Amino acid sequence: MRTAIFPASLEYLDAIRSFAARAARDAGLNDSDTYSVELSVDEACTNIIEHAYDGIQGGDIEITCDSNAKALTVIIRDHGKPFDPSNLAPPDLDADLASRQVGGLGVFLIKRQMDEVRFEPLGEAGNVLTMVKCCKDGPEKPKTRHPLSTWTRIVMLGEELMQAETIAARRDLIVEAVLQMFGGQADLWLDERMFRLPGMSQTPLFPAQPATGPMSQALSTGQTTSPDGN
Repeated sequence: MRTAIFPASLEYLDAIRSFAARAARDAGLNDSDTYSVELSVDEACTNIIEHAYDGIQGGDIEITCDSNAKALTVIIRDHGKPFDPSNLAPPDLDADLASRQVGGLGVFLIKRQMDEVRFEPLGEAGNVLTMVKCCKDGPEKPKTRHPLSTWTRIVMLGEELMQAETIAARRDLIVEAVLQMFGGQADLWLDERMFRLPGMSQTPLFPAQPATGPMSQALSTGQTTSPDGN
């Protein structure tokens, strides 16, 4: 068992994720499950900072990680405003942007990533969140595939992009997702002059200008469809 206390500030999220990742790896979780723990802890602590400690200075977040041969348990405590996100209605991922209700997506992601999630509002004492990630025994069994809604696929794409280590890998993921959602043909061009990140390879992946055709027209005119609507 290990416990650490962090200031309730967004600038400490990197340290919080690293703490959770070390606990997950020490518990024997694979890379995919370790990432699930990191993402869930990040989402939970961001909610605590932005909601439980909204307007409260000097708050802290206590994280305890305990593991056995079967699972890793992460317990997150705060002393902010009581809040039970389990009462939130699940987000409607099939709704369009204009009508989709704000909020609930972070809780949805946590429940999707972890095997067990329990929220305990303690009144003036704050809140306790318990999350459990089970260790896999042997190779993972293939899951039955069901048709995904557009919003579900977009959420999954966001998670996949966070795991990808190169621009090329992110490009391939975006193109694949577009093809799955809309069919037809898809291509992606990026003006790398506007997208340089520290530590990333400076070898250009994309040409200085997009290929001629619809993509070039969209860049110059701002239109994403041709005059006939295609």
